[in-house]
Amino acid sequence: MPKIAVVGTGLVGSTAAYSVLQRGVAQELVLIDADRRRAEGEAMDLSHALPFFKNARIRVDSLDAARSADVIIVAAS
Repeated sequence: MPKIAVVGTGLVGSTAAYSVLQRGVAQELVLIDADRRRAEGEAMDLSHALPFFKNARIRVDSLDAARSADVIIVAAS
């Protein structure tokens, strides 16, 4: 399964990240946002949903982490 990066963890980015988890298409989900604390909060919220979906690793990182992602979802504006 691929590594998916979501750039921007506002309403659209968070919803996209949730959908990725729900579909079980990512082995690793990386959340990236200019406001790192917001991304960390979203990662915590998403991790609470993991028992209901296929297990994935969720982490927060910088934009450099998107370089190695198989899929990049840009939801930053």
